[in-house]
Amino acid sequence: FDAFDAGAMRVVFDAGTLFAESDTTMNTTKTPIGCMSDADDADCASIFAALGLPFGDTAAGVATAFTVAPKP
Repeated sequence: FDAFDAGAMRVVFDAGTLFAESDTTMNTTKTPIGCMSDADDADCASIFAALGLPFGDTAAGVATAFTVAPKP
């Protein structure tokens, strides 16, 4: 996003990428169903990674669920 031009570009969110590494059929024991952003909820690790956010002992990385594209 370093050279983002709001007049010519748009941010695209890809839900498929967000959930690509997340097994939505499984749930971490003694946690709410799915990812509720709790630090002890392993269901959140891949979702936070796709958003580029830190989670637990894992540092923030590159957000893969967002891309920049030209405006149509």
